[in-house]
Amino acid sequence: MNSIETSSRLRMLLVEDNEFDRQAFRRAFQKSQVPSEITECMRAEEALKTIRTHASSFDLVVIDHGLPGMSGLDLCKQLRHEDTPLPLVILTGKGSEQLAIEALKAGVDDYMIKDPGRGYLDLLVVVLPQVVRKHGDRVARKAAEEALRKAHDKLEQCVKERTDKLARTTEQLMLELTERKRAQESLRLSEERFRSVAETASDAIITINSQGEIVFWNHAAESMFGYSAEEATGQTLPVMMPQRFRKNHKNGLERAVSTGKSRIIGKTVEMVGCGKDGRDFPIELSLAKGKTTEGVFFTGIVRDITDRKRAEEEIRHLSQQLIRAAEEERKRLARDLHDELGQALTALHFSMEAMHDSLPAEMKAQKGTCDELIRQVEELGDSIRSLSSELRPDMLDDLGLIPTLQWYIKDFVKRVGGLEIDFQAIGIKQRLEAEIEIVLYRCLQEALNNIAKHAKAKHVSVLLTCSHPKLIFTIKDDGVGFEQAEREVPAGARKQPIGLLGMRERVVSVGGTIDIRSSKGKGTVIRAELPFSFREAVT
Repeated sequence: MNSIETSSRLRMLLVEDNEFDRQAFRRAFQKSQVPSEITECMRAEEALKTIRTHASSFDLVVIDHGLPGMSGLDLCKQLRHEDTPLPLVILTGKGSEQLAIEALKAGVDDYMIKDPGRGYLDLLVVVLPQVVRKHGDRVARKAAEEALRKAHDKLEQCVKERTDKLARTTEQLMLELTERKRAQESLRLSEERFRSVAETASDAIITINSQGEIVFWNHAAESMFGYSAEEATGQTLPVMMPQRFRKNHKNGLERAVSTGKSRIIGKTVEMVGCGKDGRDFPIELSLAKGKTTEGVFFTGIVRDITDRKRAEEEIRHLSQQLIRAAEEERKRLARDLHDELGQALTALHFSMEAMHDSLPAEMKAQKGTCDELIRQVEELGDSIRSLSSELRPDMLDDLGLIPTLQWYIKDFVKRVGGLEIDFQAIGIKQRLEAEIEIVLYRCLQEALNNIAKHAKAKHVSVLLTCSHPKLIFTIKDDGVGFEQAEREVPAGARKQPIGLLGMRERVVSVGGTIDIRSSKGKGTVIRAELPFSFREAVT
């Protein structure tokens, strides 16, 4: 918790053996507009005892390095060893680079040189509240990151449990389907046995003749569709289908009777059923054809899969939430890198330049060291900017998808080298929805990384086309490719490469589909189709 926000005063423990410095410290805050409450200790041992018993009474500990007995730096090390949750600031009359390094290693939050000529007393009232605020921000951010990690773990566990449950349900369905097929074989031998088994089945069993009339309707069918056996018998099969599909079902039945062939006989297919009350619901149909002396009959085993569809939708929803949470975290980390580390490095750069300019001309070695440090700070700044862009490029939010893809491709070619990438965008005249833009950006990012690592390609073609009502995103390379059997495993399986799995999950999370085709020596083609809508213009 940020102490400055929850307390009207800045509560400080000052560990200083010099009476003059203590008075100067206190006067600096008395003259300022910063409300403060200062507790003084003259020795590190006394301060250590005070903090151990009253740590919650302070927002900050300010420690003079040159204390008698235990030094200020040793006190800081001991406090960090004991996990004391307070920001620490070292004061010293003789600053040195080595002392600064040791202070940072010891976990000190800031380091100030007691140089009255440079106005350090005036800086105290500015720097110390900032130290407390930054410390509070770090604590809050750490707590938020921990909460996010726990939520992420919980979400992953929930997805795993749902997936395992769905796998068990599927296995159970397959077992039950096998049993039903065995029952169907036995039903042709005995009408009595058929009725005995069918009437006790948990799934709807419906038999129709070659005219499409229902001749058998079990108890489960009554419960599922709402029609009694008396009401259903003699009706045509489309009575259990929504009005909009009845004509197609009627034509399919007539074709099956006349030709003896059907695309769904012997298969398990998903369809839409309709109850007596007009309610539509998803069903799973297994259809078999049999022939007796009375003619051709079709027997269907129907299962209401509403619960299963709901579970699948929930899993997709959870996956979408996880992806959104990951994107938000990337965005936050990129912003923190830019705002906090970037500004800190800028300040450090200016300070190093000022230090360089303040050194006498004869101190060439020291000036050379300053130059080297400035160069390292600049390189670190470039690395942070690159990492921030990799996590979440600002231009994706500001300029949109097309300029961002063009920038990323250009930057990728520069970084990788030896790879030619062609990019075309056709029919994209407005900004797409933010969620679609980030999915397409991540797919390109992951695909190009995979190509650079594994494909040994020389040329890549990237095409984004608006073909209403879908966006078609195609990435094709001329690399070494791979056998489909190596990577085509069920979505979500552990053996699937994490990059391909990530792309698949992102595309599916927004209602799209993705197809990955490859063969040895002939490259790879990734084709994603996504529904889209344009972003509303901001007036």
